[in-house]
Amino acid sequence: MRRLAVSLALVLSLVLVVPAAAGTRSYSGHVLARNGGKVTFDVRFRNGKPKSVRHVAYMNLKLRCADDSKTFVSSAFAGSSDIDGDRRFEFQAGSDRFTGKLAEQGKAHGKIVVHFAHPIHGACVNSEHDWRAHRS
Repeated sequence: MRRLAVSLALVLSLVLVVPAAAGTRSYSGHVLARNGGKVTFDVRFRNGKPKSVRHVAYMNLKLRCADDSKTFVSSAFAGSSDIDGDRRFEFQAGSDRFTGKLAEQGKAHGKIVVHFAHPIHGACVNSEHDWRAHRS
């Protein structure tokens, strides 16, 4: 009877550990610039290893326009990006770019560049800025 209980406990512990090694984890953070804005994304894991990034979004990102005015923009990058062996990923849409690297202990960092054609102020862009995020 005791052997059965130990075996059952071992099987249950394995069943509970395996799903924890897979799945999706959300990250959120901010752009390291004055009034820089926020970034969010999801990382898909398989067998405890990061496989891809998706749902990349930025909110209230400050841009400087051609007429020297400033505006804020929020949007997202479509699709997903595979994570390479160095834990790096990249999204590119035209001249917009979001790059990153997953660090240890649920942290991540990278760079973002966004261009926007404002109907009144003309071409607007944020300089390449660093961002930092953590698992939320």
